[in-house]
Amino acid sequence: MLDLTGGIRTRIDAVLQSAMWAGISAAAVGTAALFLLIALFIALCERYDALTACLTLGALFVVAAAIAALACALAGRPPRRVRPAPDARALLAAGSEEAAAALHDAGTALSEGITRAVRRRPLAALGLMLCAGFVFGVTRR
Repeated sequence: MLDLTGGIRTRIDAVLQSAMWAGISAAAVGTAALFLLIALFIALCERYDALTACLTLGALFVVAAAIAALACALAGRPPRRVRPAPDARALLAAGSEEAAAALHDAGTALSEGITRAVRRRPLAALGLMLCAGFVFGVTRR
C-alpha cells in the first residue's frame, strides 16, 4: 500500500513554515512603521506644538484610509462588458457601412489594449515593439 500521507505532511509543513515567516515579517514591518511614526511625531512636536503634530498625523491617516477605501471600491467593481465583434469578413464582402464601423471598433479596441499594456509594463512593451520591428525588417525582404 502506498504511503501518501508523507507527501501531504511535507506540503503542510512547508505551508505552515511559510505562514510563520510571513507573520514574523508582517510583525517586523508593523513595528518598523510604528517606530517611524513615533519618530515623525516627536520631530513634529519639537518643531511645532503637540496639537499640530497630532492633527498632522491624523490627517495623514485619514488620507491613507481614503486611498485604501478607493482601492477597495475600484477592486470590487465588475469588469466592463464588451459587445461581441461582428464577422468583419462577411461585412466587408457585402461592402456595408457596418463593416467600416466594425473595423473602426476593432482598431479602437486594439489601440486601447496596447495603451493599457504600455502603461502597465512599459519596458516589456518597448521590448515587444523592438522585436516586432526586427521581425518586420527581416521579413520584408
